[in-house]
Amino acid sequence: NTVSKAQHAPFEVALWPSTPPGNSGLTGPETIDEHGFVHNVTLPSLLVYPAAQEKNTGMAVLIAPGGGYSFLAINHEGKDIAQWLAENGITGVVLKYRIPNGRHAIPLADAKQGMRLIRENSAKWKIDPNSVGVMGSSAGGHLASTLLTHFDAATRPDFGILFYPVITMDNNLTHKGSKENLLGKGIENDNFSNEKQISPTTPPTLLLLSDDDKSVHPAN
Repeated sequence: NTVSKAQHAPFEVALWPSTPPGNSGLTGPETIDEHGFVHNVTLPSLLVYPAAQEKNTGMAVLIAPGGGYSFLAINHEGKDIAQWLAENGITGVVLKYRIPNGRHAIPLADAKQGMRLIRENSAKWKIDPNSVGVMGSSAGGHLASTLLTHFDAATRPDFGILFYPVITMDNNLTHKGSKENLLGKGIENDNFSNEKQISPTTPPTLLLLSDDDKSVHPAN
């Protein structure tokens, strides 16, 4: 009915109260191409899909779409998943994060801020602050896995879900475009080989991949 639809209407909130920290060096307007991919994100935000009220579990998932750290596949790896989660009683929150352009700290700063905002607004958004996970696909899976291994007390996800993620920066296995767009051309940084950053406090994580993946080697 229209009342419940209105209650569950998705909404967008700015990720940062003022100018986001760090500068990717990108300028110009954000654009959407014919595939629905978003380019040139410089003003990050959260797209919140509230859980259906009668089914609300209190859980929430921060969702990082992929796109090789070059653009965001915001529909099939973002909004569509958030919508499905919301219909199943889980608040889906799409992270519209900034494209790093070789400034590796920028996407992680946005992911951490996304976790903070979800928890700060948990009462208003009817979310249990202790049931907030992170999920990502492809390069978004790398960003999610970075948050799962580089968190602080306020930003630790309670669980992770990684779809065909980029995990490693090892040149034999990494997704080269993602690595280059994140770190810069010819830069090596083992800190973002997230398989090397696992610890006893790493949240429980579900990995989903396909052995015939031609883009991101399943060994990730």
